[in-house]
Order: sequence, then C-alpha cells, then structure tokens
Amino acid sequence: MVERAMKATDQERETLKFCREPKDLFERYIRARKSNDIEVRQHDAAVEVRTRFEQLDYLLRRVADLEELKFPWTGTDQDIPMMVRLYTECFYYTSARLLAVLRKSPVIALEIDCRPITDIRNLLIEHPEGPDGQPIISWSWDHEDGRGPVLEGRYADGLLRVVVDQGLRRNAETLYRTLVTRFREGLNQLPQSETS
Repeated sequence: MVERAMKATDQERETLKFCREPKDLFERYIRARKSNDIEVRQHDAAVEVRTRFEQLDYLLRRVADLEELKFPWTGTDQDIPMMVRLYTECFYYTSARLLAVLRKSPVIALEIDCRPITDIRNLLIEHPEGPDGQPIISWSWDHEDGRGPVLEGRYADGLLRVVVDQGLRRNAETLYRTLVTRFREGLNQLPQSETS
C-alpha cells in the first residue's frame, strides 16, 4: 500500500492515501468508544490524530515527489537531498507523536506500539546521545529494493548497528499494518452495543 501510494500519480494518490484505511478505522473506533458523546469525537486528541494522519500522507507524497526529481540528479540542487532527509525525519517525529496520542489519551486509550518508528525516532533522531542511541552518521535514498530513504547510525563495538533502519517505505508499511490491526482489535474489544 505504501509503495503504491508513493509511486502513484496525483489522481491515484487521492484514492491511495496511506492513511485512508487507518483514519477510517480510527473514526469508527472513536465513535464506538462513546457513540453518544459528541465531545469525544471532537476532543483535542481526536482532532490531533486526524491532523497527524494528514501530515503523514503529505510527508510520504513529498518524499515520493522528490525522489522522482532525483534522476538524473546532477548534484547541482543540494536542496533535494536535504528536503528528502527533512521529510523523512519529520515522518518519524509525526508517527511517534501519533502513536503517543493514541496510547496516552484517555479518550482514545489504544494500546499500540510500532518499534521501528519508536527506535528510529528515539535512538537515531531525538536522543542519539543516550546509552542506546547513535548519531546519524550517514543516510541514503537510492535503493533499488524500494526501501526509500534510510538513516544510518554508528556501529556498536565496530560490529553491528544498534538500530538498523529498514527504510522509510518499509517502516511506513509496518506503521500502516500496526494501525489497521490495532484499530480492528480495539473495535473487536468494545462491547457489541458500542460498535453497532
């Protein structure tokens, strides 16, 4: 789904939005949590979740657009690689915030974790100085296997990387599957009268 959404034409992208299914499931979930309480559906946390979904769609589309510009890349426009990395890092920040709101808001209260997102955001981008962190020493965005941009940290003891980034597309796909699975499970755990 992620790869198709990132490679789609503008018209196709509107129907292949990365967050369409997770967002639809979220709306069902939040309605089912308190179906008679309009304040729950308009609660700040619910509004933020909707915004984060839109931001994630935007970031993935921008990375795809920039990747289309890179070939043939002559190296003269230094802004393109910088923007790809910026949007990639923003994707991890936004994803981590989405997960935190889903998990910590008492209105939503969804048990959810997506380890690749959390590890990359925490250990490579936000807290590389920590005991398990590692500063980003390089990054790449040209992978024939379709991984998308990859952030790379230092090696631990010269042997293995503590955090191995599987690439933006693969991590976005993992996030997508996690969101869909957890919303479906959350809906199934609610009493039947709430989900009707």
